[in-house]
Amino acid sequence: MRTKKKILIVDEDANYISGLRKELTKAGYEVIYWSDGKKALDLSNNFRPDLIISEVDLTTNDGHAFFRDIKTHSEFKDIPFIFLSSQKRVDDRIKSMEIGVDDFIAKPFYVEEVVARIENIFSEIKQNSDARITSGKGFSGYLHEMNLVDLIQTLEVGQKSAIIKLNFNDYDARVYVRNGEIFDARFLDLPANDALARLFLWTEGSYQVEFTKEDFPRTLNQPTEKLLSEGIKRNARWDQIKKNLPPLNTIVAINKIAYEENSISNDEKQIIRLINKHAKIYDIITKSPLDDIKSLEIVDNLYRKGYLQESNKNYQAQPQNQVERIKQNLTRDHSENHNVSAIISNLLKKNSDANILEIEKRRDDRRQLVDRRRYHRRRNDIPKENKIYLDRTELLLIREKLL
Repeated sequence: MRTKKKILIVDEDANYISGLRKELTKAGYEVIYWSDGKKALDLSNNFRPDLIISEVDLTTNDGHAFFRDIKTHSEFKDIPFIFLSSQKRVDDRIKSMEIGVDDFIAKPFYVEEVVARIENIFSEIKQNSDARITSGKGFSGYLHEMNLVDLIQTLEVGQKSAIIKLNFNDYDARVYVRNGEIFDARFLDLPANDALARLFLWTEGSYQVEFTKEDFPRTLNQPTEKLLSEGIKRNARWDQIKKNLPPLNTIVAINKIAYEENSISNDEKQIIRLINKHAKIYDIITKSPLDDIKSLEIVDNLYRKGYLQESNKNYQAQPQNQVERIKQNLTRDHSENHNVSAIISNLLKKNSDANILEIEKRRDDRRQLVDRRRYHRRRNDIPKENKIYLDRTELLLIREKLL
């Protein structure tokens, strides 16, 4: 799940804007509406939009004044801004465009056209950002080669200012460093401290470091040395837990054979609730209300109990890792025999139930036959069918156990 782009709409006519809000939400954007132009700046500080749409003719605050207020803040100076207006005169539109807005949309408008324009703006921003990265104003790579701690320490030595853009498992995040010091961290809607603590644990995925002279505000007031020290400790603990688990992008499901609800703790129940039919491990960690290390410990514990297992969907997505993942599960001292036994017993149980129903059906059918005694009902040379169907996962598990 990629982080949604946030759009702030400032307009006094809620009914007129409702269709646009609905269409933008359907297109995958997070939209917030506000009618008071004077308070929209405060809302922007809290909401941190990626794009702002504002009516020009606001009674509480002129749209042009709101635009100038927004652009005086360094963190919003590059945010795209669109004006909406019922103004028909060409010179009014030119005035709006001259102050630096990214687009001017006249009312009435087609909502589909507005959505298309917004998507074009975001596409251009991404292309320009990629061009800056490849033009020598920064560098990029993979987090398994340099994690966030390494990146910040590098910037700290050179006392550089940069925006570190992180991506892992379809999640995006940013860390702001000025003169080698950590100023801010943004991931989902988490507070800066919580976001940074979680990002320190990203050892997979990619990064882009973009050098900048931007004067962004400071939300993290702890010394960088202390933050890095905490990050190193969390990394060590994270790696210790993770080494007994499959990759974090592995899709897992509840093992209904072994699962006993009355034998798990409340914290474990919170994690279980996050798994509908199946879920990636990292998605479970990200959505958990508990600390991420605590959540990973619980996932590991559920694995140890045999309550979680890798889903068949994971095997379909990553067939090359099947045997390796299965071997890893089988080497666990707590569940080496349990997993195979549980699968076999469950298969036999399912087939036994089915066989009983089949036998009863056959008996009823035979009783309806007039010449039923002509059949060799008690011949021992007639082969008896007792089919057991194994899926690919179960076959591999049994094979590994027997070998």
